[in-house]
Amino acid sequence: MLEFLGTGRFRTMEEIEGYLRGLELVAPGVVPLPMWRPNAPVPQPLTVAQRLMAGGVGRKR
Repeated sequence: MLEFLGTGRFRTMEEIEGYLRGLELVAPGVVPLPMWRPNAPVPQPLTVAQRLMAGGVGRKR
């Protein structure tokens, strides 16, 4: 039996930033997940999978 994850769609960095509108973005902002506060140097170039997931943190002031 196959299990499905549901539906979804790709969003641009600008669309993701829109979810955080009105908040103060914490550095480095909205970036591919491996680039968000890495503990070690991030190998370049990023893989396709690494480029497909992005995130950021916003703080309410």
